[in-house]
Amino acid sequence: MKTGWLNNLKIGRKLTIGFGILVALTLLVVGLSYLGSRKATQEISNTDEVRVPTALVAARAQADLLRVQADVRGYLALGDQEFRDSYHQDVKAFEGHLRDLMVLAPKLEPADQARLQQINTTYQQWSLNPEKLFDLRDDQLDREPAYAIFATDGLRRGGSVLIDTGKLIDEQPSVGYLETTHSQCRVWSRVSVDC
Repeated sequence: MKTGWLNNLKIGRKLTIGFGILVALTLLVVGLSYLGSRKATQEISNTDEVRVPTALVAARAQADLLRVQADVRGYLALGDQEFRDSYHQDVKAFEGHLRDLMVLAPKLEPADQARLQQINTTYQQWSLNPEKLFDLRDDQLDREPAYAIFATDGLRRGGSVLIDTGKLIDEQPSVGYLETTHSQCRVWSRVSVDC
C-alpha cells in the first residue's frame, strides 16, 4: 500500500505546512477584501463628490421650477403683481441651480448628461412664453377679441343703433294712420284692424 508524502512527515512539519496554508488563505482574503473595499471607497467618493451634490441641486431646481409654474398660473388666473414678482425671483433661483447642474454635468454619466441637456433646451424654449402670457393677461383687448370688438366698434355701432331707434320712436306720433287705395291698411299700433 502506498502511503502519501504527508503521512511520512513529522507532526511539527505538518503543523508548519497547515499554518502556512492558513496564512496564505488569510493573505488571499485580505487582498480580495482590500480590492473590494477600494472599489467601495471609489463609489463612496463618487457619491460624495458627484451624486449627492447633483441630487441636492436637482431637487432644489425642481422645487424652484414648480414654484415658477405656480407663479405663472397664479398671475394668469388672478393678475396679482405679487405672483409676477415671485416668478422673477424663482426664475433667477432656478436658472442658478440649472447652471450649477451644468457645471456638474461633465462628472455625470452620459445618459444623465443627455437628460440634463434636454431639460436645459426645453427650459430655454419655454422661458420665452411667460412674459408673452403676462403681457397678454395685462392687455384685455388683445386677449379677448370679442371684447375688443365690443369695446371699439361695438359701442359705436350699438350707440348708432340706439340713436336710430330713438329717432324712429320720435317720428311715430307724427305719422299717424295711413290710408291706401289698394284695400290695405297700415297699422301703427298693436291693435288689429280689418280692411
